[in-house]
Amino acid sequence: METKSIVRASAQAITITTLTQGDVYKRLIEQSYSADKYRAVVGIVQSVDFNGEDAMISALEVSDAKVTLKVFGEGSDLKLFSITKDEATALILQEQSALENAVEGARRTFEEKQRELAYFHTVCDNLPALTEAKTNLSIEG
Repeated sequence: METKSIVRASAQAITITTLTQGDVYKRLIEQSYSADKYRAVVGIVQSVDFNGEDAMISALEVSDAKVTLKVFGEGSDLKLFSITKDEATALILQEQSALENAVEGARRTFEEKQRELAYFHTVCDNLPALTEAKTNLSIEG
């Protein structure tokens, strides 16, 4: 990834970033709906295409323990920051770990709900005996 700054005659600074397939980056996203005004995603460029008139970039982006394919056109205002492949790998592995932890937590919750359902079935299966006036039946959960 190559980044250059250019100052225009009107004193606006613009930055031109050259991306190629396999480049990694961090992209800053401004959020208006969240308490956190900004968030960053890690991206891996999959392709850079130009047909002589229009350009597009496709990239896999990792954020919030999700991988999404993003396509950006010529009019996209992107705030990209260069990172090393090692930094990108470390950040992506953190996201993978977060997802694995979420899956493990969901598995434990699922197992607990299965036990609760099994106990509920036991109670339902024994309703006639439980509702008799002189029952000595007890159900262990």
